[in-house]
Amino acid sequence: ITVHPATLRPERVLSKVGPTAGAVVLFDAAECGGPPGTVFFASLERSEYGYFATHNVPLKLIPGLAGDLSKVYVLGVQPGSVELGEQMSAPVEEAAERVAATVGRLMEEERDGRA
Repeated sequence: ITVHPATLRPERVLSKVGPTAGAVVLFDAAECGGPPGTVFFASLERSEYGYFATHNVPLKLIPGLAGDLSKVYVLGVQPGSVELGEQMSAPVEEAAERVAATVGRLMEEERDGRA
């Protein structure tokens, strides 16, 4: 498992992920139509949304991903607001902490051979 912090430009990291990557999971705030803090996991290829956008870049258009979307997933949290300068709402912050704890636990289990 390799983690690439994407900061404000996830498309730069994603364009470097080549076809040899097993699976790519993008963590970000994303619109899913639920209440703030709703966590969802979706295949980019099978998504009904078609073009998830992260920081205004449609993921299906990022070089390196466009060829094989079957191994690209979005683990998202429904934001309360996407206005520039807005702070994370309490439900979103709580969801992000739950996701981080769960992913951390799963990574530890994988490393220790318990997965």
